[in-house]
Amino acid sequence: MTDWGAEATIGFGGQILFDALATKLDAPRDSAEYKTAYKLVWRLLSRSSMQKITHGKNLTKTPALGALWDEETNKDKDHEPGTFAELLRYGSVHFEQTRERIEYLEVQRPAETFKKGLLEP
Repeated sequence: MTDWGAEATIGFGGQILFDALATKLDAPRDSAEYKTAYKLVWRLLSRSSMQKITHGKNLTKTPALGALWDEETNKDKDHEPGTFAELLRYGSVHFEQTRERIEYLEVQRPAETFKKGLLEP
């Protein structure tokens, strides 16, 4: 089990997450894009208390969702009407949790950790 619902559902990749959230709610329900977006958003709304939207800051090989949303060509895509992004935003504000208990994740400490100083290469 992973800590972040989006990664648990569709894996790591800003563009994949961007495309899923940009999918129109009225897209064909039998399309792969719709199924991915539906599964993602309802997983986040029903089983997650938060989702980290990272920018990556050149730490990854591909752009992260936050960096993609920051691009001028993607202005307002994080809440574009009629998309799964709008549904996610709406649901996170207006829906209420009805589950009786929250599943907590147990931290698994690595067998070995590395220590480095702030200025160490």
